[in-house]
Parts: sequence; structure tokens; C-alpha cells
Amino acid sequence: MRTIKFMIKEISAQLRRRERTNIIIILSSIISLSLVGCASTFNGEINGEIRNIEEIKPFISDKTFLQLIEVPEGSFNFYSPANGELIYQSDLEKIPIPVDGKYKFIVKNLKSGKYLIAAQRLSKDYKYFGPLLWSEDKNNAVIINVETGNDNNKAINVPRGIIFSKTGLK
Repeated sequence: MRTIKFMIKEISAQLRRRERTNIIIILSSIISLSLVGCASTFNGEINGEIRNIEEIKPFISDKTFLQLIEVPEGSFNFYSPANGELIYQSDLEKIPIPVDGKYKFIVKNLKSGKYLIAAQRLSKDYKYFGPLLWSEDKNNAVIINVETGNDNNKAINVPRGIIFSKTGLK
């Protein structure tokens, strides 16, 4: 902010001296600084609550975690560790499943797009792969729309949902 104030003072001084070339250079610098400030990624929190946390607790192990998954244009990519699980492939933030169901992802440099929350590595007793955060009426997966721009550091509050696979928990 000091730099911009200094530059504005410098412009005023340049105007008085009528050095137009220097004014153009300084204005270019201000525009460049303001564009750097308009990040093209989201930095902040994604908060929400899993309503049926008690129902899924028997399937949570010390390896279970929540993870952000980017919604691809095509189909989802999975990988399978040695034990045969199918896990959504994602390099995005992951957190332990909270005991009370209230989660908070702290994200940096998340690009604009659509995201889901997956419960990764539920125990083998959970017979279905792909458990996602679904709307409470079980009709749709909860989609998190991330838009970047001037307000790119606000928290995103996700509607309450349940961990569910269309063929999973009832």
C-alpha cells in the first residue's frame, strides 16, 4: 500500500514537471501492481458439517480422511492401493474426519471450478466406493463452486450434508 501511495505522490510531482514519459511508466507500474493483487486462485477456508457422522463412525479408521476432489470434465480418476480400495485421485487438501462432523479445509491457490468432498479410505466394512458428501435428501452430491476474483479470500460455507454413496448408506 505504501508503494502505491508513493507512486501517486510521484505522479503528482511528475505532472507538475510535465514529464509525460515518466508518468506513463509510473502508471504502467501501478496497473501491474494492481493486477498482481487480483489473484486468480482462492485462498481461504471451506467449512461445513457432516450430519450423519455418528452413522459413519464405525467405518472410520486411522487412515480415513476427507479430501477435496476437483470435478473433472470427463470421468473421475481412481487408484487402488494393495488392499483393493478404490480411491479418488486428488492432490488437493485432505483433513482427518472430525469427530463432531464439523470440518474446515484451509486452501491455498485453489483454482476456479467445481469440487466435491470425498471420504477417502473408509474401512473395508463400508462396502461401497466413492462415498461423497451428499445433500441431506440424498438426491445430489454437494458441489462446491469456487470462483476467484476480488473476494478470493473469503470463507466458503458448504451446506450440511451426509457421507453417502448412491448405493451405500441408507
